[in-house]
Amino acid sequence: MNKEKIPQIFIAHASEDKPLVRELYGKLLEAGYNPWLDEEDLLPGQNWREEIPKALKNSDLFIACLSSTSISKRGYIQREFKMAMEVWAELPPGEIYIIHLKLDDCKIPELKQSEYGLNLKNLQWLDYWKPNSFDKLVKAIQRQFGSQETNDTENNNATDSPSETDNQKSTNLERPEGQVPLGSPFYLERPPIESDCYQTILQPGALIRVKAPRQMGKSSLMARILSHAKQADYQTAYLDFQLIDDDCLKNLDQFLLWFCANISDELELPAEMEKYWKGILGSKKNCTNYFQKYLLSKREVPLVLGLDEVDQVFRYPEIATGFLGLLRAWHEKGKNDPVWQKLRLVIVHSQEVYIPLDINQSPFNVGFGVELPEFTPSQVEDLAKRHGLHCSVEEKEGLIYMCGGHPYLIRVALYEIARERMSWQEFLSIAPTEEGIYQDHLRRHLLNLEQDESLLIAYKQVVATEHPVQIGSSDGFKLKSMGLVKFQGNKVMPLCELYRRYFRNRLGVS
Repeated sequence: MNKEKIPQIFIAHASEDKPLVRELYGKLLEAGYNPWLDEEDLLPGQNWREEIPKALKNSDLFIACLSSTSISKRGYIQREFKMAMEVWAELPPGEIYIIHLKLDDCKIPELKQSEYGLNLKNLQWLDYWKPNSFDKLVKAIQRQFGSQETNDTENNNATDSPSETDNQKSTNLERPEGQVPLGSPFYLERPPIESDCYQTILQPGALIRVKAPRQMGKSSLMARILSHAKQADYQTAYLDFQLIDDDCLKNLDQFLLWFCANISDELELPAEMEKYWKGILGSKKNCTNYFQKYLLSKREVPLVLGLDEVDQVFRYPEIATGFLGLLRAWHEKGKNDPVWQKLRLVIVHSQEVYIPLDINQSPFNVGFGVELPEFTPSQVEDLAKRHGLHCSVEEKEGLIYMCGGHPYLIRVALYEIARERMSWQEFLSIAPTEEGIYQDHLRRHLLNLEQDESLLIAYKQVVATEHPVQIGSSDGFKLKSMGLVKFQGNKVMPLCELYRRYFRNRLGVS
């Protein structure tokens, strides 16, 4: 291969992965390479059935983007992979031509081309969903083609003007709302939490508890645990307790019927509770029989239940006590019973558990517990770079001073600044006001505080001073569950300066 040339890089992908692929395309352009992407390089009127194979054969490198969604599509990659094999077969041994990027924690499919003696699984892949993955990709390209001078206009006509580069970056950003999608470059791992969860969920009868305030990344972590379980060929079912109807919360029997019906629906099985629901046995025994005899006993692979926003049932003591005790009982069965060892539980909640549960009937003092921490300064810096921002020490410190390490607050700020909707100085100036980018987030907290007089009085004490203060333990734990404070010893202080300034003003604290 010619080490002087700018390599053309063909990007094979599925349409569902376009956002991540566009981001990859933009990064390769910035790095001085010549990526080929159908939506960018096909011209109006061209026959794509002819142009795509032509572009592939003229490319110096073939990148296959794989994800949990794309590998399940019939025919995806296979056709282009076969063409890539034909190109690769003509190259000298040892040359890098095919690189497959895993956009999420997917399983590499069996793609063989016997006539060329190659199986996709035999090639080292790159976990593109992990930190610093693009740097590793560049190293692989440099090994084959040498480094590119990204500032050399002779070799990098794609970045002729700053505005073009900025526009390209902005199209690759991801609006921070809800769960961070699988494969997103904007998901930051918090070691060793992810790896510990991935190992735990593979254990018989596993139970994982994830607790953190809203918008700290609980659902995003759960999605990755379930994805990891799928890669191990486990079956998974996800249930969001925010979707439960009020009618299903009238009593424990009605709730457990709803629970069984929804799990069956997630598994694409007919709901057959009438076969196992015998009134005289009681609702907990009926639910247990339904799981044991219908959902678990005939199952060859483990079943992982992802139970999100479980604290929605905490407001109903009778239901919460019965249901949570049932989960604990199932977990205990899994210690000895092979049938129940197939059941793995991931329980996600925000609030502290104030229901008077017997210590032997609570699922919150067994299994593997996770409390999601704030981002560290180095993680904040990493996330800024993923947004195309190279912030100064002062800018990074200002962001952390205002937002702490709160994942959602940090992401919103970086997104808005990267989109050039505001400068760093403008952000710091208006963030703790109704004019700022957090107005909805702050108002929600304000409304919640105003509904609890005791919490309102306690939080006024917290924001009134620059130092940690001692408040009632119950109020302290509730405020921490809401994400409004953090503990320093037995005292509390606002989670970040944003909260101190906003609530000091809105609550009329001098």
